[in-house]
Amino acid sequence: MKRLNLNTLVIIILLVTIGISFISLYVVSIDNVEQCGNLIIKMTDSEIRKVNNEMTKSGKGHGMLAKSDLSEILIKNKKQIISTHSNITKNFIYIFLITFIISFLLAFILLKKYFVRPIEHFRNKAKLLGSGNFKLKFPEKGIQEIFDLSKTFNTLVLQLEDYIEKLKKEVAERESVENSIKLARRIQGDILPVLGKQFDTSEFSLKAKLLPAKEVSGDFYDGFFLDENKIAFLIADVSGKGFPAAFFMAIARTTIKNIALTEYNDPAIVLEKTNKILSSENMSSMFVTIFLGYYEINTGKLVYANGGHHTAMNISKSGQIEEFGSVNDTALGIIGISKYTKQEIILQHGSSILLYTDGAVEAISKSGEEFKKTRLIKYLKNNYSKASELVVNGLVNEVVKFQGGSLFDDVTVCMLTRTK
Repeated sequence: MKRLNLNTLVIIILLVTIGISFISLYVVSIDNVEQCGNLIIKMTDSEIRKVNNEMTKSGKGHGMLAKSDLSEILIKNKKQIISTHSNITKNFIYIFLITFIISFLLAFILLKKYFVRPIEHFRNKAKLLGSGNFKLKFPEKGIQEIFDLSKTFNTLVLQLEDYIEKLKKEVAERESVENSIKLARRIQGDILPVLGKQFDTSEFSLKAKLLPAKEVSGDFYDGFFLDENKIAFLIADVSGKGFPAAFFMAIARTTIKNIALTEYNDPAIVLEKTNKILSSENMSSMFVTIFLGYYEINTGKLVYANGGHHTAMNISKSGQIEEFGSVNDTALGIIGISKYTKQEIILQHGSSILLYTDGAVEAISKSGEEFKKTRLIKYLKNNYSKASELVVNGLVNEVVKFQGGSLFDDVTVCMLTRTK
């Protein structure tokens, strides 16, 4: 069965209104004609009798009235005819007004029933829908437009309900992933050493800071005692970012430390053995660059090996900066059989060694400018006299500020100072 639509409803109301109006006009017209005819007949009959009586008295006898006589009779009764016509017109207006009001009321009732009330009901349901009640069902009835609208909204409600359920599951899964990420970050934070009081003495100071670009980092640093007079410290940068790099970082750090605790005289041998282990089952072709140093506390002697990492900065007590440590050895994890070179320097009293990863010198500003080593050296010249911790934290903050608050790569800085 075809439903009544709004256009059809309006046409029906117009046809009903026009029909009632025409019927009223027809009835009034017939009544007007009848009243006018009766009035003319009445007036004419009265006048004719009067004229015939006059003609009889005058001895003319009975006869037919001429056309002019009839016109004269109508003219004499003009006022009465006009008055009657005016009354008829008033009756017509009254009847028309009554008809119009009845038609208007009928139109109002029909529109109220088939359009306004369904819209009001629809509005109230929509308010409940907006408050989060997705169990609603709009009645699919009424004129075609209301029926289609209700059907559309019922479909929308079902889709919204399905979407909300999927969203809840997605949120739960996302929360689970976020919790896993937080746990992974906490575990990685626990893996990194806390360089506490044993690394901040009257003879030396070792400070480091790592700021990951993502949830977890591929950079790492470490510091541990080989014996009472010797410490090992290192900084490393794993290729890539995120969880793969962090996983590889954990393996590399553990391997290096375990080997270093047995090979505590030669950092080059530590890198060689670590490289062999990391390369043996490295199906992902990841690698790590490492600067590993052994520092003798009482002499200031630094023995180091560099596996593809950046050169180090030697900052003198007077603020002179000299780069060292470029030995052109390969990163770890690329070639299984690689040899590494050890070198040594003497760190003077009041001098410092600064190590850093790619994120410090390859940081990119929003305008596309690179931080570069020149800015690093300029920063060190302006801040070399400060405490090691302040220099390290200040440099990391400087790099973050340069990038506009966002990090392109992990930033790690490590600083060893031979105190007075």
